[in-house]
Amino acid sequence: QLLYTMGLNAFYEYYPLWLVEQQQFTGLQIGLITAVLCAVMTTVSAVGMARLGNRLPALRSAKIAAFGVALMLFLLPFTSGQLAWLWLVLCGIPNAMFSAWFQVYCTEHFGELGLGRVMGLLTLLMCTGNVIIALAGGVIALLGASWILWTGSVFIALAGLMLVREQRRTAGMA
Repeated sequence: QLLYTMGLNAFYEYYPLWLVEQQQFTGLQIGLITAVLCAVMTTVSAVGMARLGNRLPALRSAKIAAFGVALMLFLLPFTSGQLAWLWLVLCGIPNAMFSAWFQVYCTEHFGELGLGRVMGLLTLLMCTGNVIIALAGGVIALLGASWILWTGSVFIALAGLMLVREQRRTAGMA
């Protein structure tokens, strides 16, 4: 989860820089795209995942969603113009799916430890990832905003690989 949150925070914290640096977006445009991104993620979480969330295996689905986010984030710096708008907003779809499925997996497999503890640990990892990527991202972004987005993509792909390993481990226990 720490790897995923580091990658996600690289996206959240540095896509505005990328939009200014590479796309010459204004503050208003960044505000609008952020609002649309949030609306898409909220809709996917509240509507889509409410219908789909329990129908598919949580760990397998989270793994696929993580690889989807990693791929979309990796490709984002290659977009421009209206495609950049659309692509950035679409990055929110697999991210919202990952968040829902990963939380379901954690509560299913570690809920006996106490849901408050599990959610507290996930929150701690998100905050830790935020601090780490804020510090490291500032240095990486000196190379260009695209580099921090690619770095985030790598962290998310590594998180996906960790989920592959976890899926194999849990399959071996069954």
